[in-house]
Amino acid sequence: MPESRSRLKALLAAALVMLVLSCNMPVQTEEELVQKDSALVDTNAFIDSQPTVEVCMEGKDFYSDAWHDYLIFDFALYNQNEKGIRALKGKVIFYNVFGEEQHQLQLSCEQQIPACGMVKQEVKMTFRPYVEKDVALKERPPEALEVQWFPERIIFTDNSTISFKNSIRGE
Repeated sequence: MPESRSRLKALLAAALVMLVLSCNMPVQTEEELVQKDSALVDTNAFIDSQPTVEVCMEGKDFYSDAWHDYLIFDFALYNQNEKGIRALKGKVIFYNVFGEEQHQLQLSCEQQIPACGMVKQEVKMTFRPYVEKDVALKERPPEALEVQWFPERIIFTDNSTISFKNSIRGE
């Protein structure tokens, strides 16, 4: 039996060597793998520690005055952080049910959002009846739109700030 174990080890070692030689990737030492794993853990910890603000569209309306037409969006901004927010800025992107981008909307809020609190924000967009995307956005019911929030900058009540890299689809 001990002989069959040593034979099995030799076969496994030979198979491992052949596998390594057949790959185009360089062989990594155990130390390099441990460094990569610890870097990944550090990155995940950093991402988990970042502030999260959830943005939900609560309604959509249309308004006309003497000179212009407007689409008005009502958003709820939820601060899911232990820190109060003084201001934030980012983009809201509307996607149709197929995941195709319908429209981008700049969203900024200078109203203070308490820690773990919520505020409502109204955003007005000039409606252009000759632009197909505007017409599609106006005609589509809110439940037929996927709304995604992409933060750009958050300023906290203690004046610390955080800026986010562009994480928008396709950019």
